[in-house]
Amino acid sequence: MLIGLCGLAGAGKTTAIEILQQHGHGMRVYVGAMVTAEVKHRGLPRTPASEKLVREELRSAEGMGALAQRALPWIHATLSTHRIALVDAIYCEAERDIYRAEFGQKFAMLAVATSVENRATRLSIRNLRPLSPDDLATRDRYEIERLGTTQVMDLADHTICNDGSLDEFEQALDHFIAAAA
Repeated sequence: MLIGLCGLAGAGKTTAIEILQQHGHGMRVYVGAMVTAEVKHRGLPRTPASEKLVREELRSAEGMGALAQRALPWIHATLSTHRIALVDAIYCEAERDIYRAEFGQKFAMLAVATSVENRATRLSIRNLRPLSPDDLATRDRYEIERLGTTQVMDLADHTICNDGSLDEFEQALDHFIAAAA
C-alpha cells in the first residue's frame, strides 16, 4: 500500500510519517531526496534556492508530475521490503494522479492541516530548514498558486487537523491507519 501525505509547510507531514514509522506502519520515501541528488549531480550548492531551481526545471522539462514519476522505482523498491510506503510529500494534482494510476485502490492520500499560526511557530523553531513568517508566506503563495497544494488537499482520502497535542495527533494517525490499511 502507498500512503501519500500532503499539506502546506509546517502542517506536520514529516512528523506524521515519523509517528507512522515508529508505530510500524510503513517506511518513508522522501521525494525531496531526488531533488537534492540532482542538485549534487549538477554541482550546485545545496541551498533552498538551488533546490527550488532544480524542482522547477524538472517540472518544466518533464511535467508537473516529474518528481512522482521519478519516485516510482524507489516506492516499488520500498514496497518490496515493507507493507506500506509513506510518500513525503504530494504537492500537486499531477503527482497524485500518477500515484493513483500506478497503485489504484492500494493508494491513500492523507492531508495534514493546521492553522497558519501553528505552522509559522513550528517552522520558526525547527532545526532543519527553518522559515520566517515572511518566508512561509512566500512558500504558501508558491505552493497554493503554482502547485495547487490546497486543491490536492481537498482531493485527499482523509484529512487530519493537527491543531492539538502530539498525543491527539498520534491518536488521529492511529485511527487513519486502521481505516486505510
